[in-house]
Amino acid sequence: MIFNDDDESSTFSIDSQEVNLSGSKFYPIIRFGHDEKNDVHGVWFIKENNNSIRAFYSRDPNTGCNISFRKDIKIKEFNPVFSSTCNNTYFTNIGAILSNQQKKNLDEFEIINNGNKLTINVNKVKYGICSVVNNPEKNNSFNSKLKCSSEQNILFGQPKYGKGIGLRN
Repeated sequence: MIFNDDDESSTFSIDSQEVNLSGSKFYPIIRFGHDEKNDVHGVWFIKENNNSIRAFYSRDPNTGCNISFRKDIKIKEFNPVFSSTCNNTYFTNIGAILSNQQKKNLDEFEIINNGNKLTINVNKVKYGICSVVNNPEKNNSFNSKLKCSSEQNILFGQPKYGKGIGLRN
């Protein structure tokens, strides 16, 4: 199912059973555009071990590539993981970056749980936390280019979109 957002609705809802049964569910969202490989960005709904559900933006915040949720891969002690489709970057199932070359955790949508329905606002994302780089000066300039949260200050904004569907921009 692709979320056809021609009406520019700000919310997207799914039946929570879809995630509870499989443990993970991806929904492409046309508004989010696509990456260099023409993979449409969307939302990954992930069921955690404690049965809570989280919703992650499928766009790698560091490279713009689409990410997939891989139950068949173990990186360090983590399984399952999110994997970038274009550069072998990995994130834990809670969105934390696992590789040193990248600096930002996954962006996440807040879920409103209305019993059997999970609803997110597709226009408002919680920015991933930027990791600390050893050089504080580099860290400040790096973070100024990315929209990041910190452990102490969670920031929200609009998700950064990929290329428009059907466009080469």
